[in-house]
Amino acid sequence: MGHVLCLLCVILSLQCLLAHQPYQGELSPNNSSSNNGYTCIDSKPSCDSYQIFRSRKPHDSVEAISELFESDPSELARINSVSLSAIFQDGKEVFIPVNCHCSDTYYEIKPKKLPNGSESKVPLKCACPSNKQIENDVKYLLSYLVIQGDSISSVSLKFSVSPETILDANELSKENSDIYPLTTLLIPLEDEPFFNGIISPPRTLSPPPSTTKISRIGLYVGLGIGVGIPLLILCCVFLHFFCFYNRTKRSGQVIDDENPSKPVISKKKKLTEFFDDLGTNNGLKVYRYQDFHAATNGFSSEFRIKGSLYFGNVNGIVLAIKKVNRCDLKETIKTEKINHLNVVRLLGLCFNQDSYYLVYELMENGSLSDWIHEPNRSKTLKWMKRVQIALDVANGLQYFHNHARIPYSHGNVNSSSILLDTNFRAKITDCRLAGSKKARNAIDGRGYTAPEHLQNGLVTPQMDVYAFGVVLLELITGRESIVQHQEGEVLLSEVIIQLIEHDNAKEELKGWMDPVMDGNYPLDMAFDMAQLIADCLRQDPERRPSMNGVFQCLSKIYAASWLLSNNSSGSMRHK
Repeated sequence: MGHVLCLLCVILSLQCLLAHQPYQGELSPNNSSSNNGYTCIDSKPSCDSYQIFRSRKPHDSVEAISELFESDPSELARINSVSLSAIFQDGKEVFIPVNCHCSDTYYEIKPKKLPNGSESKVPLKCACPSNKQIENDVKYLLSYLVIQGDSISSVSLKFSVSPETILDANELSKENSDIYPLTTLLIPLEDEPFFNGIISPPRTLSPPPSTTKISRIGLYVGLGIGVGIPLLILCCVFLHFFCFYNRTKRSGQVIDDENPSKPVISKKKKLTEFFDDLGTNNGLKVYRYQDFHAATNGFSSEFRIKGSLYFGNVNGIVLAIKKVNRCDLKETIKTEKINHLNVVRLLGLCFNQDSYYLVYELMENGSLSDWIHEPNRSKTLKWMKRVQIALDVANGLQYFHNHARIPYSHGNVNSSSILLDTNFRAKITDCRLAGSKKARNAIDGRGYTAPEHLQNGLVTPQMDVYAFGVVLLELITGRESIVQHQEGEVLLSEVIIQLIEHDNAKEELKGWMDPVMDGNYPLDMAFDMAQLIADCLRQDPERRPSMNGVFQCLSKIYAASWLLSNNSSGSMRHK
């Protein structure tokens, strides 16, 4: 009997220990991707849950964010009290509704089925309420990614939840309540989440003064003031416009017919004020709007490349002309002017009233995506040409990471942000130009987005390495980053990573190589490329190679392929 009581006590103790989830307070941003998530406890096997995502281009709209997290756009819009077409400000915290699922031991976002029967897991932490929390009216657990400056008290105010409830849900205490950036904090909610905005207290209105009897003289004075002041104001306005018109006429300024009070400032003065506002023009050439208007026939559709990007012949040079907003123009001009063989060059700018344009060198053969995903065009891309394109892009990215005056990450690497010139040499677009292109998979980024970006939103060089691995995969397979199967959409990267681990991986790889190459490629070099891809796509960013390492590896593949091609009279058909 005593043994039974002891066993019962142990079970009850374990249930109490597993009632909530322990806070994992790692300081390293990379550790968040190395642990397995929250342990499944005694609640139901799945539940509705919420994540916090901080918006950043190109993931700054309801459509893009819902695609990224595979959420229902209408539900995402509803929970954030916005329209389906809403665009979020940079850094805006967005609620993401997800389905949290218990897989064996740990909770995870409900996975997708792959063609071979395995599952594609979304690397995000989530949890379901325990029975004890449900008894206390907790319906949801929101996964909140801690940022610099957060504390238990500030987070509790943000979500209108008591600090004690958050401490209890994360197995913290008042004595041990420190939280660290890039770690996950569970927020217990009794209802759907909302942000607790700070509301200003209403102004206290003074009571109106007591009314007294007005004398007849006071009435006359009041009427005189009431009629005289408006007449005086009208006279002043008339005199102002009369004098202003004569002054602007004598000075040669043109009057805007729709707004006579606002003269059209001379182009030279407007240009000076514009660059004073920017602080610099970074040595860029300023083009005349009239030249662009004539070169594009008034920006007609026949000169449109895609979206707001046009081409036109200006003074004998064919240029790419992109219409942007003022903020994007300022951001682009203030950044370092890059002059590199494998980066599309920004040549200048132009503006006309409230319209702004950036001028780039024209890449005649368009985007890599347009070639590798169209069979009739992809036949042009032989093995050596594909490796050369990969080498060009790697060279451009490693320049961003290591050799720019202020090294930075591109943040939007995909097959649509890689452009080809007349000789099929590749250049990567400036990250701002890339971020504004609505490519097939670039705008939602699901196929290219590294898992750590989903977790914490950070843009790092290792995120570029991951995305570049997907581009390499597209190059050798001819498939898009997201492929369609009977089970639905599947990430191509998931399939290839599993293939590489098989014993007969080299033979299986043949079935995934682009069929338009008709086997005319060195299988050993193709397998080396596939292994490099698998390294780039590692879940742990610390285990991925640097872009310089990727460049060195591709250089060896290119050299070996070139030697093989020359020794076999141009044919590299494998047996």
